[in-house]
Amino acid sequence: MTIIVQAQPDINYKKYTSNDGLPANVIHKSIQDSYGFIWISTGVGLCKFDGYEFKIYRPIEGDNTSLSCNAINDVFEDSDKNIWLNSYPCGISKFDRTTEKFELFNFDTKATIEISKEITPSTNIINEINKHILIGATKCLIVLDIKTGRFKKINTGLAKNIAFGITNILKDKNNNIWVTVDDNHIYKYDIDCEFFSSYSDESKLSVYNRMLIFNARDGNIWIKNDSAGIFKLDLSTNTTKKLEVKNLHTIRDAFSYGYEDSKGKLWFVSTSGLYLYNPIKSVIHLVSEFDKNFRNPYRDIFEDSQQNLWVSGQNGLLKINTFSSGIKNLSVNSKNKYSLTDESYIFSIGRFSETETYVACENSIDIFNEEYKKIKSIPIISAARQYYPFIHEIKKMMDYFYIMIQVSVK
Repeated sequence: MTIIVQAQPDINYKKYTSNDGLPANVIHKSIQDSYGFIWISTGVGLCKFDGYEFKIYRPIEGDNTSLSCNAINDVFEDSDKNIWLNSYPCGISKFDRTTEKFELFNFDTKATIEISKEITPSTNIINEINKHILIGATKCLIVLDIKTGRFKKINTGLAKNIAFGITNILKDKNNNIWVTVDDNHIYKYDIDCEFFSSYSDESKLSVYNRMLIFNARDGNIWIKNDSAGIFKLDLSTNTTKKLEVKNLHTIRDAFSYGYEDSKGKLWFVSTSGLYLYNPIKSVIHLVSEFDKNFRNPYRDIFEDSQQNLWVSGQNGLLKINTFSSGIKNLSVNSKNKYSLTDESYIFSIGRFSETETYVACENSIDIFNEEYKKIKSIPIISAARQYYPFIHEIKKMMDYFYIMIQVSVK
């Protein structure tokens, strides 16, 4: 008896749309907060998802503590666990979890009205540092002092001929702020001096080509440049090291976002699918295409506490369960202690985690590690075998195994 274990990454999608309770299919941004809730911004309201149901927040006429605008460009959780919203044309709002009320920070003075003109429908970048909210705008960075409620416009050091504005704001491990401008220039922002400095090693990265920046798991920064390649910026030395990608020139898709997950895997989102970097072969390959109705994903991908990836797009929200496996032949071999124990019929194969695969046979449940070496064999008592034809799944919790069965009750 031999089992073939699939080699390619197994990508399982769960697509959420308005049919599942979302207020709209066009998703601007999604995050998971520190309490585990998924927050989703759309053009017709804000959503909170608890894994089962969507709660929708919309403006209520006559209630100035309700959501100020339907259109939410960005949603963000600050260090005090407050939820912040960036909406056009209303401005910046803070959500109070205790009262379930919204506080709008108005552009109500002559000076702030002028600042508000820098915010457009395409402005959807927000971040926070030292009790200040940062908003990317067309030709400047807008800084909101949370304590005073005052806005300030910062553009000292930025290029004068900006076309689209600040397209990304990133906070590194040292609490430094990095921004991309027009998707092809990188600046470091000094919050104390209120000054932007152009990244000094930028000349190596072909600045007139599109760039992405995203956080590395080790606290440094990844830079993806359409023509020059993928680099890691070492913040301690301020130098870059190029990542070897043998097939980068053959990929026609433009990547809209990059992400390094908790296991160090590099993912890239394009208009048509999800890509993964293979460090062994030094190639980036398409692991799964998005369906034809899920196109033009926004600059948004994040990993939740259960290690699922979430991607926001123009026709819904994707929850992606990813794990990788290698081609392995699992067979019974009396001379190999790591092989299958039982030659009888196999009723169920699955995973307890990315590092543990189980194979349920008539007389035992064998558990294999990430190298597909058997680490445990659990004998099955005869009383339990009568249920094997109905096995749905096996779950492991603490030191117990739970066998899920499907039976008809008359």
